[in-house]
Amino acid sequence: MADDPAGSALQKALLLLDHGRAERAESILRGILDETSTPLWQVRARVVLGEHLNGQGRHDEALAVLAEVPRLGVPDADDDVVAYEIRRAGELLARLRGA
Repeated sequence: MADDPAGSALQKALLLLDHGRAERAESILRGILDETSTPLWQVRARVVLGEHLNGQGRHDEALAVLAEVPRLGVPDADDDVVAYEIRRAGELLARLRGA
């Protein structure tokens, strides 16, 4: 996974978020969504982007990004990392929808 360009981009986006460079991180995360069809990276990028948007008060955007996670049909949802990210997306969606 570490040699995957989407994985490297995701790590970079996380570091940028940690260092307060949210605009650049958001651009990278959206790039991952546009450029990869790998379900793992789609799920992980959507969760990170959704959390970021929610934290900025951009709830409608976060909802739209996260609502796609269940539709991805991730085949390896039994993988611990993927299952964890899918659960996180579900929890965020529930909060955003006021459930």
